Formats: sequence, structure tokens, C-alpha cells
Amino acid sequence: MLCMKTRHSSVKRIYEAPLLGARYCGDSSTRVVHDLDNASPECRIDQILAAGRAIPFHSTMVAHLQGYRNCPQCVGR
Repeated sequence: MLCMKTRHSSVKRIYEAPLLGARYCGDSSTRVVHDLDNASPECRIDQILAAGRAIPFHSTMVAHLQGYRNCPQCVGR
């Protein structure tokens, strides 16, 4: 898996499927969108990826238009 660690987080941007370098990761089960540049351990990005629920977004606007809400830990309200 091709990854790059971001400056402010222990979470890494993933440059392979399914995220393809997208900054935002939506959880298709909870309909919550996470910011990979600011994600915290509470976001559980690894579990989202392992369960096959990761949906890539390049902006929160697109995620909101598709019915996702912000993660309060990493995106804010």
C-alpha cells in the first residue's frame, strides 16, 4: 500500500484504491466523513478501510451533497 504520512496526524493518506490520495474518507456505514490530514485515533480509519466501507472525497462539500456529515473529531461541525 502506497502511503504518505501527513504533517499533523498519525493517519496516512493512501494513494491506492479505494482512497487514491483523497483527503477525505467517508464511512459508508455511518455516513460520516473524516479528514485524513487531521484524523485522530477515535476516527478508526484503519477499521473503516479493513471493513471495505471507505469512500473517497476530495472535498467536504461533495460528501455533504451525498448525505455525509462531518466527524466532530477531525472535521468539526
